[in-house]
Amino acid sequence: MPTESEPAQGSPSFYSKNVINKQRLSILYTFSATSKSNKELLLKSHTSVEDLLLKARTSCAQRRSHHILWKST
Repeated sequence: MPTESEPAQGSPSFYSKNVINKQRLSILYTFSATSKSNKELLLKSHTSVEDLLLKARTSCAQRRSHHILWKST
């Protein structure tokens, strides 16, 4: 029987906690490809999950294109 600190699986608070945890995991996974300074900078700015993921993906894409340009010269 679930206690107050552990809501039943079908309850809304259980669902929202899982969604938040999945979003945190996806942010951490995306940040693993970015530098430490980018992580700190993005985490200090209080933006939404979607904004953080977009910034991290953009940063990765910029580095990839820079690397390709560097190799082609």
